[in-house]
Amino acid sequence: MSDAADAADGTQTVRTLLLSSSPGQFDPILNDLRCIIPKSSPDPFDDEFIAGVRSEWEGATRRSILSGKNDEAARHRDSCVSFLRDAMDEYLKRKVALTNARAAYEIIETVDRKIVITVYSEKNDFHNFRAGSLTGTYTFCNSTGSFDGSVHIHTHTFENEANFQLKSKIDMNPIQVGTCSTSDGSEKQSSWADAIIQQIITWEETEVAPKIRDMYNSIETTLKSLRRVMPVTRTKMNWNAMPHRVVQMLEQGLDREKTEE
Repeated sequence: MSDAADAADGTQTVRTLLLSSSPGQFDPILNDLRCIIPKSSPDPFDDEFIAGVRSEWEGATRRSILSGKNDEAARHRDSCVSFLRDAMDEYLKRKVALTNARAAYEIIETVDRKIVITVYSEKNDFHNFRAGSLTGTYTFCNSTGSFDGSVHIHTHTFENEANFQLKSKIDMNPIQVGTCSTSDGSEKQSSWADAIIQQIITWEETEVAPKIRDMYNSIETTLKSLRRVMPVTRTKMNWNAMPHRVVQMLEQGLDREKTEE
């Protein structure tokens, strides 16, 4: 294989591995790759190339929302959306306080009178070898009053003896929350915004958390079948501890919120 082909393979390998980075681990993986993959021409660690891959990764995972740039650009004077932003600010402030996660949202209105809310939250607990992100995308159709959504979950727990990741999507069935118009009074617009937030919270408690538990319960048998004897200690991997830690992290904020209520 030619040197040019080797260099191209190195660049593609770096891109593929970085785009597969779990939450909050783009830079640690980049540092590891710098030690593993030799420099070549073109340089797989060129600043412009890495910046492009980072932007692609943050866009694909919606982590870019944490910068707040997209949401700022979409702000305008629509009173319904203004009430929704106020309600989202309070919702997010409470969630961050309860979970100690990094979180942000954006609200975009489409040309067909739909309002799309995207919420991204990320929590890294590297001291306990775990990290996770949750991306919720919710769509409100103002012409019908219908509200639906989906949640993407990416979790990662790791130690010297094991590495466990989960990516999953949970869809929410449409529900009626009523319409909102700029001609409505402030009380009605505020109630509509509160109904949107309450529905998101209800989905988190009744759809997301239970299905996460079910997913881990269903794969327990599969994980046990993957256990192998470690070459040095001659003991088997403790796979059971891995999903346990991930569920604990995902449920931490939810349990604290219920306690405070």
